[in-house]
Amino acid sequence: MITKLIVQSVLWYSLMAGILFVAAGSVAWPGAWVFLIEMIVLGTASAFWLLHFDPELLKERLKAPIQHGQSAADRWIMGTFLALWCAWLVAMGLEVRWLGVPYAPWTETADALLIAVSIAIVCWTCRANSYAVPVVRIQTERHHQVATTGPYRFVRHPNVQRVLADAGGYPPAARNLPGPCLGPDPGRPARSAQRY
Repeated sequence: MITKLIVQSVLWYSLMAGILFVAAGSVAWPGAWVFLIEMIVLGTASAFWLLHFDPELLKERLKAPIQHGQSAADRWIMGTFLALWCAWLVAMGLEVRWLGVPYAPWTETADALLIAVSIAIVCWTCRANSYAVPVVRIQTERHHQVATTGPYRFVRHPNVQRVLADAGGYPPAARNLPGPCLGPDPGRPARSAQRY
C-alpha cells in the first residue's frame, strides 16, 4: 500500500504542477512552488498519519474516484468535479501568463493557513469516520456505520465545508484568481503587467 500511496502522490502532484506551469508558460512562479510544497508536505504527512491510524480507510481512499458499481449520477458528479478542478488549475496558470501576479505577503500566510485548516478537517473527519471516502457508497464489506462523533456532531458532510477552505486558500496561495469565499485579494490591483 505504501508503494501505491507514493506512486499516486507523485503522479497527482506532478499533474498539478504540470497543469499550473504549462498554463503559466513558466516555472518561475514562486507562489505556485510554495502552494505545491505545502500540498506535498501536508498531504504526505496526513496520508502517513492515516496509514498509521486507519490503514483500511487509506486503502479505500486510494481507490479511483470513479469505480465500478457507482451510480451514474455519482460518476457524472465526480467526473465533472475532476474536470472543473483541472480547469481551475489551468485558469490560475493562464492568469499568471496574461496578467502577472503581484506579491502580498500577509495574504500568503492567510492562504497557507486556510490550506492547513482544510487538511486538518480531512484528518479530523477521517479520525471520526472510518468510511470517509470520496465515492458515495455503503461499505457493507467493512460493516459501514453512521458517524456521529468529531465534526459529524455539527454537520453531516464535513468535507463539503472543507472545500470552502480549499476554494478560499488554493488560488490565492498561488497568488491567483481569488477563492469564491474570500473575494478579490485586496493587496492586488485588478489588472497588472507586473511579473515576479
